[in-house]
Amino acid sequence: MEALLLRASGPDAARPVFTALGDGGKRLGRLTAAELLGRVRATAAALRRVGSPGDRVVVPALPAGAVGEIWVSGPGNCQRYWGREAESAGVFGARLEDGTYVRTGDLGCLDGGELFVTGRLKDVLTIGGENYFPQDIEAVAGAAHEAFAHQRAAAWPLDESAPGVAVVVETTVRDPQVLARAVRAAGIAVARALPAPVSVFAVARNQVPRTTSGKTRRRDCAKDVRAGRLPLLAQWSSTPIHAEGRDSA
Repeated sequence: MEALLLRASGPDAARPVFTALGDGGKRLGRLTAAELLGRVRATAAALRRVGSPGDRVVVPALPAGAVGEIWVSGPGNCQRYWGREAESAGVFGARLEDGTYVRTGDLGCLDGGELFVTGRLKDVLTIGGENYFPQDIEAVAGAAHEAFAHQRAAAWPLDESAPGVAVVVETTVRDPQVLARAVRAAGIAVARALPAPVSVFAVARNQVPRTTSGKTRRRDCAKDVRAGRLPLLAQWSSTPIHAEGRDSA
């Protein structure tokens, strides 16, 4: 969110601080963000330091090292959405004892005097009572086979009424046999990490929808798959017929 953008710049002379978090490891005797926000294994999260002097940045009602929504207060905040008063009250009118804050919709944790941004609240998938970052699921799928190496992916809930996850992965490969093995490998890798049904789809490169700034549009990707608008090169599902209404490979 734009309310966090200026805070991400930091002082002019400051170098960014990166913290690598592996498989739910312990850091400073506390649970790390990777452990609190997901059980996906074989991946690591890189968290970047942010902050701007003079602004108040909090993660309300959580101890240091715990992940929650980032609230900010300062002169850089805007006041409301134009013509959307009801929505504005919920986003720009969050209150704590020391004043009014903007709810950024970004997730992060405070640790050692630093704020680490971990993801977006609306992107988190809740499966089997656990919260997962879609980026972690996408990384597991992409690392499962060389056909998906270093390619863009998108993950989202398989169906609104049932637990599960769908993943689309781009590829430059066109060999049907190789793609069949790739989607199966990716599906099995994700299924081992998640206690829920999994569907994986392979698409050509540059088919996953993105914003003008390059962010993955996961919700639009889900709509395109469900509507049959995204040409699929291969697919695999852990169930015979998954929620998208397509037969498994």
